Amino acid sequence: MKPSFFHPQLLQAAAVALALLSAVSCKQAIPEMTLDCEESVSFDSAGGPGMVRFTPYENWKVRSSVSWLTLSTTGGLPNGERISVSYNVMENGGDEERTAQITITSGAVSKTVNVTQGKKHIISAGSTRVNIDDLGQTFTIKVKSNVDYDVDFGDAQWLRLIENKALTESELTIGADANPETEARSAYVTLKDRTSAGSIRIEVFQSGAPIISACSACGLYDNTKGLIVPEGMVQQGVIGDSDSFSFHLVDSKERRYCLFKGIPAAVREMKAGESFTLEIEHNYESIPESTLTLNPVVLKREGDLLWAWDRSARKGIIIRIR
Repeated sequence: MKPSFFHPQLLQAAAVALALLSAVSCKQAIPEMTLDCEESVSFDSAGGPGMVRFTPYENWKVRSSVSWLTLSTTGGLPNGERISVSYNVMENGGDEERTAQITITSGAVSKTVNVTQGKKHIISAGSTRVNIDDLGQTFTIKVKSNVDYDVDFGDAQWLRLIENKALTESELTIGADANPETEARSAYVTLKDRTSAGSIRIEVFQSGAPIISACSACGLYDNTKGLIVPEGMVQQGVIGDSDSFSFHLVDSKERRYCLFKGIPAAVREMKAGESFTLEIEHNYESIPESTLTLNPVVLKREGDLLWAWDRSARKGIIIRIR
């Protein structure tokens, strides 16, 4: 009988070894998931839709790290093809940039997409309207912003920027020229974001010049009603001491009078913009108070006439100085 070269136990061991090699070979053949999109994505404050793409070879899931980034689906099975998952980034109403992560996991492999969203551009003012008097002045507008901006006055050449303290909460100092017309006027100060189309507008309203500047009769005036104490027989003389004088306006027909007293003698030398104090006594029924105290500012001098206007009382006087 011929000898056998194949021992049964050796054949069994060889079969087991081949099976193990085959199993190891199958596990190593499963490829890793690949990410088929950008790893970093940026959005502006408005937000919007986006998409992540990946190719998994095992069960997969997707997670968002924040509530303001929502996913269209959160998991599934591999189908041998590339998977696309859409997402949406909500609007950022805050004044700071924010970040989020989209994590994709398949088997033991994880991939991350980083999402950055810009801050909302904010420009706000403490007021949308500024009222100034006719004499011209400087005024401030408080502005809160997190962006650089330009200041635009449009066609209003009577407004000018004096100072802009560029802080997070800044103050604009703006100068306004005097209004030479009796009609009120207005303009808009526009603050324009340099990096976007955002802007805000603040209206500047300036009252008209007192109408007494167009009159030439001595008397007491109102800016809306005109001459309210008409000129009659004027009696002028010094009272008390040489530092002041007074004069009467007398309407003998109507038996009405108006006494201007305590006018400083220095008013003869006053220039536009200077102020003084005087008292007025009268018996005119059209004026509720029988005694008025005015603190008018000199508007102008022309010959022997002086025009003065009290802003708070909205009354003016014309004095003839001899």
